Amino acid sequence: TIHTDGGIRMIVIPVYNVERYLGECLDSILKQTLDDIEVICVDDGSNDNSLEILKDYADKDKRIIILQQDNQGAGVARNYGMSIAKGKYLSFLDSDDWLDTDWIEKAYNVAIANNADMVKSGYLHHYEDRIEPLKIEKDKAIEYKVLADELKSKEVSILIDGINIRKIKISSLR
Repeated sequence: TIHTDGGIRMIVIPVYNVERYLGECLDSILKQTLDDIEVICVDDGSNDNSLEILKDYADKDKRIIILQQDNQGAGVARNYGMSIAKGKYLSFLDSDDWLDTDWIEKAYNVAIANNADMVKSGYLHHYEDRIEPLKIEKDKAIEYKVLADELKSKEVSILIDGINIRKIKISSLR
Protein backbone atom coordinates (compact mmCIF):
# COMPACT_ATOMS: atom_id res chain seq x y z
CA THR A 1 0.00 0.00 0.00
CA ILE A 2 1.29 3.43 -0.95
CA HIS A 3 0.63 6.64 0.94
CA THR A 4 1.31 9.89 -0.91
CA ASP A 5 1.37 13.56 0.03
CA GLY A 6 -1.64 13.52 2.33
CA GLY A 7 -3.86 15.03 -0.39
CA ILE A 8 -6.68 12.57 -0.05
CA ARG A 9 -8.28 11.29 -3.22
CA MET A 10 -12.07 11.35 -3.00
CA ILE A 11 -14.13 8.84 -4.95
CA VAL A 12 -17.80 9.71 -5.46
CA ILE A 13 -20.15 6.85 -6.27
CA PRO A 14 -23.84 7.37 -7.02
CA VAL A 15 -25.71 4.26 -5.88
CA TYR A 16 -29.14 3.20 -7.11
CA ASN A 17 -30.44 -0.40 -6.99
CA VAL A 18 -27.10 -2.09 -7.69
CA GLU A 19 -27.01 -4.77 -4.99
CA ARG A 20 -25.75 -7.26 -7.59
CA TYR A 21 -22.59 -5.24 -8.40
CA LEU A 22 -21.95 -3.01 -5.39
CA GLY A 23 -19.72 -5.38 -3.42
CA GLU A 24 -17.33 -5.85 -6.34
CA CYS A 25 -17.24 -2.09 -6.89
CA LEU A 26 -16.43 -1.30 -3.25
CA ASP A 27 -13.92 -4.16 -2.95
CA SER A 28 -12.03 -2.82 -5.96
CA ILE A 29 -11.74 0.61 -4.32
CA LEU A 30 -10.79 -0.60 -0.87
CA LYS A 31 -7.99 -2.77 -2.31
CA GLN A 32 -6.27 0.14 -4.08
CA THR A 33 -2.47 0.37 -3.87
CA LEU A 34 -2.83 4.05 -2.97
CA ASP A 35 -4.52 4.10 0.43
CA ASP A 36 -5.22 7.74 1.28
CA ILE A 37 -8.71 7.74 -0.19
CA GLU A 38 -12.21 8.46 1.01
CA VAL A 39 -15.21 6.92 -0.69
CA ILE A 40 -18.38 9.01 -0.77
CA CYS A 41 -21.34 6.78 -1.62
CA VAL A 42 -24.57 8.62 -2.36
CA ASP A 43 -27.58 6.34 -2.10
CA ASP A 44 -30.06 7.78 -4.58
CA GLY A 45 -33.21 6.33 -3.02
CA SER A 46 -32.45 2.67 -3.68
CA ASN A 47 -35.29 0.24 -2.97
CA ASP A 48 -33.18 -2.92 -3.03
CA ASN A 49 -30.45 -3.89 -0.52
CA SER A 50 -27.88 -1.37 -1.79
CA LEU A 51 -28.08 0.83 1.32
CA GLU A 52 -27.66 -2.16 3.64
CA ILE A 53 -24.60 -3.25 1.66
CA LEU A 54 -23.15 0.26 1.97
CA LYS A 55 -23.73 0.24 5.73
CA ASP A 56 -22.01 -3.15 6.09
CA TYR A 57 -18.96 -1.87 4.22
CA ALA A 58 -18.90 1.43 6.15
CA ASP A 59 -18.95 -0.49 9.44
CA LYS A 60 -15.80 -2.34 8.33
CA ASP A 61 -13.92 0.57 6.71
CA LYS A 62 -14.05 4.15 7.99
CA ARG A 63 -12.98 5.53 4.59
CA ILE A 64 -16.55 5.01 3.38
CA ILE A 65 -18.99 7.90 3.85
CA ILE A 66 -22.67 7.29 3.12
CA LEU A 67 -25.04 10.05 2.04
CA GLN A 68 -28.70 9.53 1.27
CA GLN A 69 -31.14 11.39 -0.91
CA ASP A 70 -34.48 10.79 -2.59
CA ASN A 71 -34.11 9.45 -6.13
CA GLN A 72 -32.93 12.39 -8.26
CA GLY A 73 -30.52 10.72 -10.66
CA ALA A 74 -26.80 10.06 -10.85
CA GLY A 75 -25.85 13.65 -11.74
CA VAL A 76 -27.52 15.10 -8.66
CA ALA A 77 -26.00 12.32 -6.54
CA ARG A 78 -22.52 13.10 -7.92
CA ASN A 79 -22.98 16.81 -7.19
CA TYR A 80 -24.12 16.02 -3.63
CA GLY A 81 -21.06 13.84 -3.07
CA MET A 82 -18.78 16.43 -4.63
CA SER A 83 -20.20 19.12 -2.33
CA ILE A 84 -18.70 17.43 0.76
CA ALA A 85 -15.47 16.20 -0.84
CA LYS A 86 -12.45 17.74 0.83
CA GLY A 87 -9.60 15.98 -0.93
CA LYS A 88 -7.23 17.39 -3.50
CA TYR A 89 -8.37 15.02 -6.25
CA LEU A 90 -11.80 13.75 -7.12
CA SER A 91 -12.78 10.64 -9.07
CA PHE A 92 -16.16 9.38 -10.13
CA LEU A 93 -17.12 5.74 -10.43
CA ASP A 94 -20.46 4.19 -11.24
CA SER A 95 -21.59 1.63 -8.70
CA ASP A 96 -21.78 -1.18 -11.25
CA ASP A 97 -18.15 -0.65 -12.30
CA TRP A 98 -14.85 -1.58 -10.68
CA LEU A 99 -11.22 -0.45 -10.78
CA ASP A 100 -7.93 -2.26 -11.25
CA THR A 101 -6.12 -2.26 -7.90
CA ASP A 102 -3.61 0.37 -9.05
CA TRP A 103 -5.96 2.67 -10.99
CA ILE A 104 -6.00 5.50 -8.44
CA GLU A 105 -2.22 5.37 -8.06
CA LYS A 106 -1.72 5.49 -11.84
CA ALA A 107 -4.20 8.36 -12.29
CA TYR A 108 -2.52 10.26 -9.44
CA ASN A 109 0.96 9.72 -10.92
CA VAL A 110 -0.17 10.91 -14.37
CA ALA A 111 -1.75 14.02 -12.82
CA ILE A 112 1.37 14.84 -10.80
CA ALA A 113 3.82 14.16 -13.64
CA ASN A 114 1.86 16.41 -16.01
CA ASN A 115 0.56 18.97 -13.50
CA ALA A 116 -2.79 17.99 -14.97
CA ASP A 117 -6.20 19.10 -13.84
CA MET A 118 -7.90 16.07 -15.33
CA VAL A 119 -6.80 12.55 -16.20
CA LYS A 120 -8.88 10.38 -18.52
CA SER A 121 -8.16 6.69 -18.78
CA GLY A 122 -9.44 3.87 -20.88
CA TYR A 123 -11.81 1.20 -19.68
CA LEU A 124 -13.27 -2.12 -20.73
CA HIS A 125 -16.87 -2.95 -21.53
CA HIS A 126 -17.68 -6.38 -20.10
CA TYR A 127 -20.46 -8.20 -21.88
CA GLU A 128 -21.68 -11.73 -21.25
CA ASP A 129 -19.95 -13.02 -24.38
CA ARG A 130 -17.00 -10.63 -24.84
CA ILE A 131 -14.83 -7.82 -23.46
CA GLU A 132 -14.28 -4.70 -25.56
CA PRO A 133 -11.72 -2.03 -24.65
CA LEU A 134 -12.49 1.64 -25.12
CA LYS A 135 -10.31 2.78 -27.99
CA ILE A 136 -7.94 5.27 -26.35
CA GLU A 137 -4.26 5.68 -27.16
CA LYS A 138 -2.99 6.18 -23.62
CA ASP A 139 -3.91 7.87 -20.36
CA LYS A 140 -4.54 11.50 -21.13
CA ALA A 141 -3.72 14.52 -19.01
CA ILE A 142 -5.84 17.59 -19.78
CA GLU A 143 -4.95 21.11 -18.77
CA TYR A 144 -7.60 23.15 -17.00
CA LYS A 145 -7.61 25.94 -19.61
CA VAL A 146 -8.30 23.47 -22.41
CA LEU A 147 -11.08 21.85 -20.39
CA ALA A 148 -12.64 25.21 -19.51
CA ASP A 149 -12.53 26.33 -23.16
CA GLU A 150 -14.16 23.07 -24.27
CA LEU A 151 -16.85 23.37 -21.61
CA LYS A 152 -17.59 26.96 -22.66
CA SER A 153 -17.89 25.90 -26.29
CA LYS A 154 -20.45 23.28 -25.23
CA GLU A 155 -19.10 20.98 -27.95
CA VAL A 156 -17.61 18.50 -25.53
CA SER A 157 -19.19 15.42 -24.06
CA ILE A 158 -17.49 14.43 -20.79
CA LEU A 159 -17.59 10.79 -19.82
CA ILE A 160 -17.53 10.61 -16.03
CA ASP A 161 -16.22 7.06 -15.57
CA GLY A 162 -12.44 6.80 -15.53
CA ILE A 163 -11.82 10.46 -14.78
CA ASN A 164 -9.63 11.82 -12.02
CA ILE A 165 -10.13 15.57 -11.51
CA ARG A 166 -8.22 18.08 -9.42
CA LYS A 167 -11.12 19.22 -7.22
CA ILE A 168 -10.13 22.86 -6.85
CA LYS A 169 -10.40 23.31 -10.60
CA ILE A 170 -13.72 21.58 -11.13
CA SER A 171 -15.20 23.66 -8.30
CA SER A 172 -14.23 26.83 -10.13
CA LEU A 173 -16.24 25.72 -13.17
CA ARG A 174 -19.55 25.71 -11.31
